[in-house]
Amino acid sequence: MRLQVDEYKEKFLREVESRIVARKNAIPHFTMNALNEAMLTEMNRADEETWEVEVPDNREKALKEAEERMIETMKKNVDLGVGAAW
Repeated sequence: MRLQVDEYKEKFLREVESRIVARKNAIPHFTMNALNEAMLTEMNRADEETWEVEVPDNREKALKEAEERMIETMKKNVDLGVGAAW
C-alpha cells in the first residue's frame, strides 16, 4: 500500500517513536536528537514526485520494519552532543 508522508507519519511513525522511546535504555547512543533525525530519514523514503511511501499491508510488519530502519539510522549517526554527528 502507498501512503502520503503525513498519513504515514501519523499512522505509523508516531507509534514507532513511542516504541523506541520505551526501549531507549536498550538502544546504544539513544538521544532525542538522534530519534528526530531517524524520523526525518524515514520520512525521506517517500517518492520525490508523489510524496508517497510504500508500506507493507501487514501493519505489524510495517511498524517493525520502520523501527529497524530508524534504530539502524540512530546507530550510524551517533550524536556527539556538540552539534555534530559522527
